[in-house]
Amino acid sequence: MEDRDYIEAGLDISSAEERFMRNETIYLKHLYKFPYNQNYERGMQMIREDNVLGAFEELHSLKGIASNLSLVRVQSTCSDVVEMLRKGKLPVQEQIINFQDAYDAAVQFIGRMEKEQVHVFD
Repeated sequence: MEDRDYIEAGLDISSAEERFMRNETIYLKHLYKFPYNQNYERGMQMIREDNVLGAFEELHSLKGIASNLSLVRVQSTCSDVVEMLRKGKLPVQEQIINFQDAYDAAVQFIGRMEKEQVHVFD
């Protein structure tokens, strides 16, 4: 995989490398678990149910996980949604779409990384 692939998928590999102290095994172990985390599904369900507080709790947790894994696009778009929820408001459709697109792209890319057994901290 090329550097541009990581950038397009919203992964900041240099940040992840620093955060995980160049321990690629631990980083990939946690990264490959990300698609199975239930905060996204539960948070989006809460938004559909107009449950602002529940959505805030789920997506705030997801934002932190994305940040720790240097999934910058997911973290950024999730942050936009979380800030609306923090104000007691549901996010606007554009924010939801941007977040969903970033999340889907990251999950798809992570699956590709795992399938290809890439080394990220070369």
